[in-house]
Parts: sequence; structure tokens; C-alpha cells
Amino acid sequence: MSKKDRLIKVFLFSLFPAIIYGGIVDKIVAKVGDEVILLSEVEERTSRLLAVLPSEERMGKKEEIMKRVLEDLVEEKLFILEAKKLKVEVEDDEVDAEIEKIKRKYPSETAFYSALEKEGKNLAQLKEEIKEGLLVKKVLYTQILSKIKVSEEEIKNFYEEYKKDLSPPPQVCISQIWIKLNHPEDEIKEIIEEIKSRLKKGEDFYSLARQYSEGPFREKGGRIGYLPETQLLPEIRIALRSVKVGEITPPVRSNDGIRFIKLEGIKYPPPPPLEEVREKIKRIIFKRKTQEAINEWIERKKKEYGVEIRW
Repeated sequence: MSKKDRLIKVFLFSLFPAIIYGGIVDKIVAKVGDEVILLSEVEERTSRLLAVLPSEERMGKKEEIMKRVLEDLVEEKLFILEAKKLKVEVEDDEVDAEIEKIKRKYPSETAFYSALEKEGKNLAQLKEEIKEGLLVKKVLYTQILSKIKVSEEEIKNFYEEYKKDLSPPPQVCISQIWIKLNHPEDEIKEIIEEIKSRLKKGEDFYSLARQYSEGPFREKGGRIGYLPETQLLPEIRIALRSVKVGEITPPVRSNDGIRFIKLEGIKYPPPPPLEEVREKIKRIIFKRKTQEAINEWIERKKKEYGVEIRW
């Protein structure tokens, strides 16, 4: 070997640690059984989640999201390990069917591949992701979801405990004096103070509404009548919580004006019959039991396979 060759060899060996630790060999941030999670996986998924957040919400969120992503990846690896143990298979045609579903969301195949390229992926990588996702779904169903049952007794007990919450929202009967914001601020302030003063003296609300209100119910003395509470502006709903029937709220400001609201009455619809909400209750209980079962399964599998975080 010539002196020149020896110098080149020494130079390359001197670079080797820098190449290894400089990013060509990825950093392992967690081990789940014999599966590893790489820093690049965490960062890639984090970037995708950050990209959908408004720019003002991204500040200071990266570390929190990276931590959550790592937890998700650990859980996914547990399902993959379980799939291997149970010899769960995903056929090529199942993956291809999922690819076709994704393609249908795009105006053309070119648009699909363009979106894939923007994400820094190729078709083979997407197929591998889909395959893993299908493995997770199969294990989730066979090991957890298929074992969850909701009994008739559970449905009845839930109904008795929460039937008030299952009722339609209450209806409120209200009247209003509505001052729009299309006046100079000083003029609005003067009108509001004048109305407050006259109400305090005991003047008739409906007469004042005919005189001052700018809404469509002015001729009716501001009387709106009954309507579902959920149709009211959030600001009005909050203000009405502090008054009793027959009382008037302090001025309530919203984007379209300032209102005095008089609460005329409240109707509480009766709870719906059990038969009407049976399926809804069943879904609620099933979802609750599913989450509990998944959490228990994950904790059990963490102990079985072993999880090592190298964050």
C-alpha cells in the first residue's frame, strides 16, 4: 500500500465516528421488545402534526407533541409484536384496497403521487405504513374489541343515572333590547347608560325595547319567545345563568351588538324514552369500556415485552 493510500485510509477511518453519530445511523429513542423506535420516526410524525397547527400554536408545542408521538409509537409497536406472536397476516390485496381508498380522495393519480412526494414518501413506504396499521387494527379487534360486551342492565343503569343529560336542551323564553354597534362608541355608551338608568327606575322593559331596540322584534316590545338554549349566543347563555325568571341581565356585549335580555320562562323537555336512546347509550358505554380495556391491555403488554425509553 502506498503512502498516499494509507493516508486516505486513515482519513476515512477518522471520519467514521462522525458519519455514524452525525445522523447516517439514526438514534434509537426507545426499544419495545425487539422492536426499535428511531428519532427520525418521532420527528417525522411530529412535523406532520405541527404542520396542521396554526403558526401561533406551534411555539413551545414541539417537545410536548414529540413526547405524545413517542407514546403512540410505543403502543403501536406493542400491537405489532402481538401480531407477530399471533401470526396475524395482512394480504397484499388488503393493502392495495386501502391504497385505492386513499387515491379516491385525490382528483387524479398524479395528485396522489405529488402529495406522497411532498410528505417525503414513496409508494413502498406508504404500503408498509398501511400494512402496520392493518396489523394493529386486526389485533385490536381480535384481542380487545371482539371481547367487549354491553349488557341490557348496563344500558338501563346508565339511562337512569344520566337521563337528564340525554334530554333535549331546555327552551328559554326571552325578550331583548338590542343596540347594534353601527354607532359611535360614545353614543352607544350613552344609550346603554340611559337604558340602565330607566330600567333601574322601574320603567317598562317592553316600552323601552320599542323605543331603543334595533332588532327585528322591536315592534313586539323585544319579545322573542321560546327557543332552544343552544341557539343562543354563548355570551347570552352565560349571562342568563345569573338571572331568575322575570329578571333582566346586565348589558351583554357580543360581536353584533349589546343586549339587555329579560328571562321570561324556562321549559325543561322530558327525558326521551329508553328505546329512543338505547343505541346512543350502547355506543357511549362501548367506547368507555373500549378505552379502559385498551389501557389495561397496553400496560399488561408493556410488562410482557419490556419497554426501554432512551429519550
